[in-house]
Amino acid sequence: MVGIDLTIQMLTEGKRLRALRGISNVRFGLADVHHLPFAIQTFHLVTCRRAAHHFSRIRDAIGEMHRVLPRVGASSSTTGVSRGRLPGHLHEPP
Repeated sequence: MVGIDLTIQMLTEGKRLRALRGISNVRFGLADVHHLPFAIQTFHLVTCRRAAHHFSRIRDAIGEMHRVLPRVGASSSTTGVSRGRLPGHLHEPP
């Protein structure tokens, strides 16, 4: 299992929690979702939790997630922000 983030702080927190919980099958790396440093079809599952609203180019990010999946791979993404607090590149539904 691989976890990525753009910030050292989040990677440090992930590593802290990994050690605290005695998890040994997770590695972390600094990476940009718009340019994932993995080969085509590297993973069978890609998940994104509480981050998509930060992506400056959501279509590029989704394209990269799909690029690293095989044709029968799966992806899941969740995000959440308060109404009226969306980043400038996102818009609230009418």
